[in-house]
Amino acid sequence: MSWERTIQQLVGSPNMPKASQLATLSYLPEGGKEMLAQVWPRIPTARKRTLLNILSELMGDNLDLDFHSVFLVALDDPDAEVRALAVRGLWEYEGQDLVPKLIHLLQNDPSPLVREGAALVLGQFVLRHHLGHLKEKHYRPIEEALRQTFEDETERPEVRGRALEALGSVGHLPWVKEAIRSAYESLHTRLRISAIHAMGFSADPAWLPILLHELQNDDPEYRYQAALACGSIGDPKAIPYLTPLLHDDDLETRLAAIAALGQIGDEEAKAALLPLRDDPSPAIREAVATALQELEFLRDPLGP
Repeated sequence: MSWERTIQQLVGSPNMPKASQLATLSYLPEGGKEMLAQVWPRIPTARKRTLLNILSELMGDNLDLDFHSVFLVALDDPDAEVRALAVRGLWEYEGQDLVPKLIHLLQNDPSPLVREGAALVLGQFVLRHHLGHLKEKHYRPIEEALRQTFEDETERPEVRGRALEALGSVGHLPWVKEAIRSAYESLHTRLRISAIHAMGFSADPAWLPILLHELQNDDPEYRYQAALACGSIGDPKAIPYLTPLLHDDDLETRLAAIAALGQIGDEEAKAALLPLRDDPSPAIREAVATALQELEFLRDPLGP
């Protein structure tokens, strides 16, 4: 089936096209983009939501598929859930044409969920700048928009927190460090969680004392985020604090601790992980196997 027929079926058929048919929407040519944009308003909202969910799953399962053209069309949809799904689907899109759209959504969209998503995807561009893949002139409006969002006390804490998380990779900047600290010291749980996330993404060992303290928090969400952050920083000092979490009551926290130990890549971390290879939980066994593989890679990147 051609992309033309697939687009026509999205509008005129009572049935959603099969996954194999939807694959024809990958790498749409210019004419396909124009056709989809023309018919998009006629596609029922429920079908749009289903379509975007399916396309996201297909891209996750097959790296050769690219449905970014569809997600870009969906950014202007009147339905907030559709827009949020579209933003999420553009997580790996690197075209700079997306940046002004995301900034507009971050600053103007009526849906907090869409604003949150826009902030997080802008964080991908912040990371690209940090890695030297985005010029300063293209990066500057992004940082300014995220900073304004974080500093806007009338904005929802969830959105402000996502803006802070997006800035984590430039956590070496003095104002970002101060923003992380102020968020951590705030009374909003969401801001404090985002601060912990940003501490890890900054990869700054200076935050380690706070993270080690949070590994013992009564709230599993704090323990989970702190474990992930410790893994990102990669300091072996965290190993004795992460090891007790291998038997945490919260499964997600256990998985985060396992992943963190794999990222740290120390003999002490390996010794802590090995007994869990025969854990009753399939999720734990799989996580341990992955962590041990990563640990071995860190020890010998050129090994077999």
